[in-house]
Amino acid sequence: MAAGDFKGTIDFGTGPLTSAGDSDLFVASWGACGEPLWARRFGDSAAQTMKALAISPSGDPVVTGHFAGSLVFGRSSLQGPGVFAARLTSNATADVWSRVLAGTPGEDIVTVADATTDQRGETTLVGYMDGRIDFGGKIITGQIGGWAAHLDAAGRTQWATALPGGSDREDVKVLTAPDQRTYVYTQWATGSRSFLTQLAADGTVAFNRRYYGTGNQLEFAYDMAFAPDGTLLVAGAGAFATAPVTGDADERPFVANLDASGNPLWVRKLDGIRARHITSRARTILIAGETTEGSCLDLPGNDCATFVSRLATDGSTIWANGLHGPAARTSALTADPSGNPILTGTFDTSLKAGKFQLTGAAATPFIASFSR
Repeated sequence: MAAGDFKGTIDFGTGPLTSAGDSDLFVASWGACGEPLWARRFGDSAAQTMKALAISPSGDPVVTGHFAGSLVFGRSSLQGPGVFAARLTSNATADVWSRVLAGTPGEDIVTVADATTDQRGETTLVGYMDGRIDFGGKIITGQIGGWAAHLDAAGRTQWATALPGGSDREDVKVLTAPDQRTYVYTQWATGSRSFLTQLAADGTVAFNRRYYGTGNQLEFAYDMAFAPDGTLLVAGAGAFATAPVTGDADERPFVANLDASGNPLWVRKLDGIRARHITSRARTILIAGETTEGSCLDLPGNDCATFVSRLATDGSTIWANGLHGPAARTSALTADPSGNPILTGTFDTSLKAGKFQLTGAAATPFIASFSR
């Protein structure tokens, strides 16, 4: 399943979808062999943009983003501007619940960065605010910086909390563990550091762990996932040091395995690639992203712009595969129940992925599955 926004007309193989004016939202699904199953459009003539998609344990898509105008997901009509969050039925024909999260138009700034669902079908959202947000009786006010909110399976707010760090905080990824602890991976707008924040089951801040940079190069937080053993995996770029750096440091892109307190178990620096996405399934780790400095992972051809790779649980490479084509970019990475990676992204004019050759116009979306 994939979600995003588009302008004009787009066809996922189930018939064309045409936006009503400005950008509209889409949710689309494919079968196990890549056959298109369905695609839905949501939006009016105003602008709607998608920020995150999460899948509930029952297979329902949970979507969040920003919108103006009106947004109808089937049974409910939301009025913008604001942040929307909605849980849809498994085929996206109607909403199980949908909500607007917003401050006062023209006074408060409210954005959303990511969403996750847990084993109970509940949803946690993170974002940025300047001013006030009403989460349906749970109000945060006077905050400039990050926020987190937890909704139950019916979309009712259970808690909402301000996150530490102030206006420089840029939240990247949120995950909720089976024990209801929530983790938020964050980079700093000034580029000097990254953080891992843990929230307790009631939303209170348990810790805010800092990882240091050198000041010579920006520190980036890209993605976070649970490892097969339940520990944390993060992907980023920079020094990722656990103490202040006084001299030179290795500032390459990295993937790292952290314990529940944010302590590194191992950190692997990457050469020639930047892992924008990380996930795990079936006792292995999957990463995907961009190649750098003309690298093509020792694969044939020199136009390899993106890659997908399988790592062992100690971070060593099992295999890597490049996708060849101009201006190819990755958007998301997941895995099927067997652990096969599924990658989405865009490309310009042509893309070669294994034995498959795709053609299209500028920024053509693609979805690809790779065998283990």
